[in-house]
Amino acid sequence: MSASAEPMEQDPQPGGFDSDSDSDDDPIVKRIPIFYTPHFLSSLTLLQYPDRPPRPNTQHPLLPPSLRPGADPAPEPTRSRITARYKPKSQHLQVEVPLEREPERWSEFEAAKFGKGLPDKEREKDNKKGRGRKGKKDDEAEQEERLRQQEEKDAKRLDRMMFSSLTVPDVTNYLVGVVKDDALHLTPVTQTFQLRPNLEYLDQIVTNERRAKRDSQRKDDDDSDGEVSDAELKVEAAKAVQVSVKQSADLSGGGAFGPGGGGGGGGNGRAGASLFDPLRAMEGESWIDLEHYHAETPQSTIAFDHMFAQDTTPLSSKTKPKEYLN
Repeated sequence: MSASAEPMEQDPQPGGFDSDSDSDDDPIVKRIPIFYTPHFLSSLTLLQYPDRPPRPNTQHPLLPPSLRPGADPAPEPTRSRITARYKPKSQHLQVEVPLEREPERWSEFEAAKFGKGLPDKEREKDNKKGRGRKGKKDDEAEQEERLRQQEEKDAKRLDRMMFSSLTVPDVTNYLVGVVKDDALHLTPVTQTFQLRPNLEYLDQIVTNERRAKRDSQRKDDDDSDGEVSDAELKVEAAKAVQVSVKQSADLSGGGAFGPGGGGGGGGNGRAGASLFDPLRAMEGESWIDLEHYHAETPQSTIAFDHMFAQDTTPLSSKTKPKEYLN
């Protein structure tokens, strides 16, 4: 329920100072009622972009000028759309903003180069479905699908900038205030995100280059007919011993999380597994697609109207001035 704080007369302040005796250089110009509306909006999220300059003269600060509504010529709807997705459990938000393709600010070569590091959404779906037994027909279909995905990957362009953030821990309470009809309406902020550019595509490009280099070296090793040297045999033997020892330690049940484990399993147990559990849970959680509406849409107008109090109930303060100062 909304509440209003009406002006109330207060006792003179300590030291003989009266709040009503205004100074001549700082007089009270106007008194307005304040309405607190915490229940009209189920969620009010503050999105901060620390790396982007403020653009107070436009209602579309994220979009380039040529992709904003009302631009001449009118942009394509699919090109000018801002998309977003969210993971509610891990509270992870991603927002994708389209980029301009004006010749003076666009490089087809660079867009294709960076596009090789973009995530493959189809591959993400396949990884979640898992793999079972496959026959010959399945192998042929998989080969065709792989070729199709490779063609789509080659045609990808980095034409959208992704901003990503986890929710910022609450260290204070934020309110959004709107003045209407000589009244101040306050709505609490429920979540805060500080969105910064997501540069994972650069890491993926490096990973792809390393994988290609490793596959090329493996192919050269398979094609070579030379004999393996004694030094290489010793390295392989050392690797085998290390793997065998680690497996024995993991299966022995002496780790911190093994059977009957009380934390005395030593360094080869799974004591550090819990450190990666939150990351695995976040990666395994499915994305939920969100719909973005710009400021001039009816949906945004309806949400904005919910920030104003319809019913008023007087709100009386139960906190004494000394308690507030302490």
